Amino acid sequence: MERLFSKGDIALIEKDAETGFENYYDTLFGTGDASERTIMTISKTKNLIFVKGNDDTGFDHLRDRHTSYSFHDYWKINEEGLQKLDNPSKFHSHMMPIIDYVKIADWIYSPANINREKNRRPQLFDMYTGTYTFKDQKEKYHLLVYKDTKVVHTLYPNGKKQNPPNRTIYAKGPASRQFVHPPGYNDLRLPYLNVKELPVYSLLLRKFLPEQIERFFIVVHDQSGADRDFYVLGSRRMNGMEQFDREDMAMFQNSDLSVYERMINEIDRHGEIRSREVPKVDGSFFDKSSNNACFITSFELNGVCGKATVKERIVDGYLYYDVSAVEFGGDPKVDFDFNRQFSILPAFLIDTGQSVWLEEGGDQVSVVASAIGESILRSKMGDK
Repeated sequence: MERLFSKGDIALIEKDAETGFENYYDTLFGTGDASERTIMTISKTKNLIFVKGNDDTGFDHLRDRHTSYSFHDYWKINEEGLQKLDNPSKFHSHMMPIIDYVKIADWIYSPANINREKNRRPQLFDMYTGTYTFKDQKEKYHLLVYKDTKVVHTLYPNGKKQNPPNRTIYAKGPASRQFVHPPGYNDLRLPYLNVKELPVYSLLLRKFLPEQIERFFIVVHDQSGADRDFYVLGSRRMNGMEQFDREDMAMFQNSDLSVYERMINEIDRHGEIRSREVPKVDGSFFDKSSNNACFITSFELNGVCGKATVKERIVDGYLYYDVSAVEFGGDPKVDFDFNRQFSILPAFLIDTGQSVWLEEGGDQVSVVASAIGESILRSKMGDK
């Protein structure tokens, strides 16, 4: 149920504004025991009254709903009776709420800007609509004050050009970073949340410090929010113990990630990514408490295509991969020994153009991955 100020509340706020005007005028007033009716500031030019409020009215409401860095998600019921993510308009990300928002309200509060046509509840509020320029960008805003008062109910941009893009049906949560040791991960993660605030998908950049490689994933979560499956989007080499910082978090949070969000939508609709071939591994692949991680990779050997099973093992904290169960055209190839130990990366996790060579009895094995992640194992051992 919406919690608005009653006429009694408004009368108390106006009385407080009158008696304590010098405390509130053109300044930020704070107290440790603030209530919903606590005045935060009175604007310099038009003497508009900004009170703390709650989720439905006042400064708390307009900050949580319309500030660009707010992660307060709003869900509504659509025509089919299903929960749907709302997308309220956002202020410019460089605006300081209690300073710039007050300036906007002061600027557009004028009899010339009264907006009776768009006011859906004229019995409760007076509505003003006008433009304000910030960083050379002119934008239209709407201000609602309680009827026949200067007590601000809300303020918001008319358009959504400042809203960060989100092509999914889920709420984009806050980016986070984490260091996990052992086994030595440094994660940068951006979750996509459902109405229960649980992650359904995540975009994950993970630095594998022992291996000196960074990989990019779409993570599919189970119903409890735990990691379940990983779609491998790409990888790159790294140097030393570089770790993610706050600038990386801000970049990840504010970047246009539409291309990856469309992949999330494909998984949501079809259970797989169809627009490009992307390898998928089970979550156990990254469970360093077990030695059972296993995947299947495609390869080409002397012009003949096939598949090989690759199993991960851990020895003294280092990752090793055993390649076995080689098949050509579906039939096992037993006279070509691939049961050898490789201290290399999984084949499909290596970018285009990167090769890893292993000297073994004069033989060389090169591991190369294509741009879409499909790996190729190619033998350089003669006409086997």
